[in-house]
Amino acid sequence: MTKIVYSVVASDMGGKYTGNISFTTNGIPTEDEINAYIIEMPENGGGINYTVKDRTSVRHHQRALDRFKKARKLIYLLLEYSAKRSLLPDEKEAISSLMRRRGYTRLESELDLSPLEDVSPDLFASAYPNLFSDSESLLSQFKYNCCDLNSATKYFNSLKDNLLDTYLKNVNKNEKKQYECAIKTMREATNLLIQQEKFGHKHRKKYLEEIRSDIEKDSRLESLRVIFKGGENLFRCIGNISNLQLRALRWYFNDISMKNTEKPFDENRFRDIWIRAYQFFHYPTREDGLNISALIKKVKESKKIM
Repeated sequence: MTKIVYSVVASDMGGKYTGNISFTTNGIPTEDEINAYIIEMPENGGGINYTVKDRTSVRHHQRALDRFKKARKLIYLLLEYSAKRSLLPDEKEAISSLMRRRGYTRLESELDLSPLEDVSPDLFASAYPNLFSDSESLLSQFKYNCCDLNSATKYFNSLKDNLLDTYLKNVNKNEKKQYECAIKTMREATNLLIQQEKFGHKHRKKYLEEIRSDIEKDSRLESLRVIFKGGENLFRCIGNISNLQLRALRWYFNDISMKNTEKPFDENRFRDIWIRAYQFFHYPTREDGLNISALIKKVKESKKIM
């Protein structure tokens, strides 16, 4: 009779600490069969940076660059498919400059928001009922409701008041520290967003308005405006691709056949991924969600989406 033996190794990799566990058994492992240990990196890091903020900043930069390259590649394919010709160098240059201006749609600071993950929203809902509810996680509420200069200013001004202190009197020391850390994190994040606005960072709506205006004025795009029967249709095409998140762009190109730069635009594949992308969006209001649902239905029913 064949005897089956399982060997299991699991690792949880962190910046400074990495946890490992392993065992070999033919059933449920016993305590003596399990080996567990933690690898701790030296304080100086040996060239490794343990700071979460710095690692988050690098990750955001890499993701932004990856998203831009994929979005630009997709818009080039789409425009050439619609125009039935290759794009001219000047046209590519103009489109590329428009795609770089994406802006933000919600709080996307380089601060580490992980202190909000394990904090219950209940006390915040009691102290700040105009900002939080107890029906959704604190992190999710903060990320999606603090989405522009007005909301960031509202959060920043409200959180300056120590209204939460009244609700922390009967909370143990460790929990109190978590709540205070969460307050500090949200204050820093909202202040950073406010400062970014002051230094010229804009909400995506403003960037899209400027893109619409520039498309009408740019002489390099004259031929494409004619092909698309007006600058407005060209703007919608560029704006919709610009709005796609990195994961949606990866869905489109996550196929070995799509790695070929000569591969033509696949309208059916794009339709499916566009629908999937909008289904995964988080919409701030019920009205926005209903509008997108109507759009998705229209896209599904249409034979051509271009």
